[in-house]
This record gives sequence, C-alpha cells and structure tokens, in this order.
Amino acid sequence: MQSTMAKTLAFPKERRQEVKQLTDFIISQWTSGVLKHLEENPPTEADWEKVGDKKAEYLEGKHLEHIYGTTLIAALMVSNWLILIQQGDGRCDVFYEDGTVDQPIPWDDRCFENVTTSLCDEDAAQSIRSCVIDTSLQPVIACYLGSDGVEDSYRTMEGTHVFYRELSCELVERPVSEFLDYLEGYFPDFSRNGSGDDVSVAGIVDVEGLSDHVQEFRDSASAYELNEEFEYHNARLISMSRKYGILKRRLDTAQTAYETCERTCVDTQKALLSLEKRLQEKVAEDETTDSDDADGGSSDNAWKLARQGFFRPVRELLGSQSEQAGEIRRRLETLRSQAEQLRSQLEQEQQQCDSLREKYKEAEQEFTEYDALRQRIQDKCDRIRSQLDRISGGDIPDEDQR
Repeated sequence: MQSTMAKTLAFPKERRQEVKQLTDFIISQWTSGVLKHLEENPPTEADWEKVGDKKAEYLEGKHLEHIYGTTLIAALMVSNWLILIQQGDGRCDVFYEDGTVDQPIPWDDRCFENVTTSLCDEDAAQSIRSCVIDTSLQPVIACYLGSDGVEDSYRTMEGTHVFYRELSCELVERPVSEFLDYLEGYFPDFSRNGSGDDVSVAGIVDVEGLSDHVQEFRDSASAYELNEEFEYHNARLISMSRKYGILKRRLDTAQTAYETCERTCVDTQKALLSLEKRLQEKVAEDETTDSDDADGGSSDNAWKLARQGFFRPVRELLGSQSEQAGEIRRRLETLRSQAEQLRSQLEQEQQQCDSLREKYKEAEQEFTEYDALRQRIQDKCDRIRSQLDRISGGDIPDEDQR
C-alpha cells in the first residue's frame, strides 16, 4: 500500500486527491466513533445542562458530533514523503538535514488564544490544513507535533523551536529507557512552570541525523535563554527610564535651589560683614566726638572766641558740633538697624539653606540608589551581550579573565 501511495504522491494532482481522501476518511471515522460513543453513553441531565443553547438542537439529533470536538495534528511518513495534516491549534516543527527548522503546515488564523477550530466544525473537511514534503529533495531529520501547551509556554515561536532542539539533544544523548524516564519527570514540571496547560508531544526522528547538530542546538538554546534574559532586563531598563528622568530632574532642581540659596547666604554674610565694619567705624567716630566733648576742647575754643568778642561764631560752632554728633548717632542707629535686619535675614536664609540641603541630600541618595540599580541591570545586559558574542564566535574573554 505504501509503495502505491508513494507513487501517487509524486504527482501534484494525485497528491492533493490522496491527502483529501486521507483527511475525509479521518473525519468520517472520528464522526462515526463519536456517534457510537454517544449511543453507548447517553448524556445525563447534568451533561445536557452544560451544552447551553444547543440543547434543543442536539435533542432533535442534529449535529450531535458537536457535543464532542477535538483538534488534530498528525504526521505520516510514506517512503520519501512526509504527510502533515492539522485541524485546530498546536504546532508542527520540522527540522531539516542542515539543522534549520520550519513550521510547514499553513496556519489557521481562526485559532487564537482559547479559540480553535475542531474536527466537529461543519467545514472541517474543507478547512483542514495539510502539507506534503518530498524528503528526497528536503531531507528531514525530525518532525515534532505538539499541543498548544508547548508554544504557550514561550514568549516567541523561537522558544518552541528551542524546546524541540533541546528535546532532540536529550534524545540523542540518553539511552531510550533513560530518555523515557526523563520525559516522565520533565513534562509535568514544564507544564506547571510554563503555560499550565496539558502538554502532548509526538515525533518522527532520525537520531543519527540529529546527532550532527547537538552542539549547534545546545548553543541555540543557550542563546535563546540569554536573549530572553536580555529582553527581560532591557525591558526593566526601559520601564525605569521615566522614573530615572524624574529623579534626575528632582535632583537637579534640589541642587540648583540649594546652591542658589547658599550663594545668597554668602552674599548676605558679606554684606553684613561690610555693614558691621562701617558700624565699627561709626562707633569709633562717635566715641571720638564724645571724647572731645568730655575733654572740653571744643568748649575751650568757643570760650576763647567769646572772650575775643566773637559770640555769634561761638554759637555757630557749638551748634555745628552738636548737629554733627547727632547726625553720627542717627547714622549709627540706622547702621545698627540695618545690621540687625541683615542678621535676621541671614538666619532665615541659613535655615532655608539647611532645609534645602536636606532635600538635596535626600534627592541625591534616592537618585544614587536608583542609578546604581539601573547600572547593575545595564551591566547584566552588557554581560549577556558578551556571552552571546562568545556563543556566536566572538573572541571575547570570559568574565574571570577580564
């Protein structure tokens, strides 16, 4: 039968007919099986309640196969022909002799998130997808079929490819019994830590053909993990950029406010020192005037003038001296008042400066800590880049050599 089918598959038109007959047969057999099971296991009242609005239709015997429903993904190797068929979600990864990977079955865009096509669909016979590969032209070393629980465990489809690459390496490196034990322990953890969905995998593999690509596949898996780690850290850096900018602006604003206030304090202090110097000079001048009055020097001069008959000049001299002393004292009081105001102003400015210094130090500490965290993440990204360069053949020394 295989040789007859293989000959038929060599011709495109007959190939399409052969695949159509195969898929129609599968759908027919599945439908017959469903109806037989339904006849032998009639739904209970509880089962009928679960079907919702379709209950009346089903009770009339219409579309009973819709009560069931399943996806299908299958591979059949006939001589040098690999036949792939699919209805619903899941993925088929095909690895070629050169180590490249492809998903040759056309994708159905109606399959997304939790929505999928099924063998119970009315158009299943028309919408089922298929692909036939001539392995004499495109030698295949592995064909893996996996439920959607595999691909949903990864952020990108490359993760699905890496999953099958690593599975291939384990298959090559482990004896059959050990490999089966490995799968039994691996898949439950994989499902639990990944999509949480059931994981089913089947495959047709050429172990000898895969063995030539073990190191390549291992490197690819390492590169993928590093890329995922890089994307995670890089995403953190991007998400941190807004807060980083806010903290930097806050630091710059606090620093500018503090430094401006500090300069104002210095200017006020200089003005106060200058004023206190003038005040000291005026105090000394006032003391000199008082001393002259106490010694009688001015009075003696006045009395000398008086004895000589110059009474008017005496009065003018005494009056002038009195006005001068009064003016000195008034200026002295003004300077003292100004000095007191400057001292009060300086005290307020220093208090404000102390407050701004605290705000500046707080902003500086918060920014420094956040910047250090950001730099640590950036360092991780840089190290990952170096590791990726080494995997791809770059001549970059290990971390312990740097």
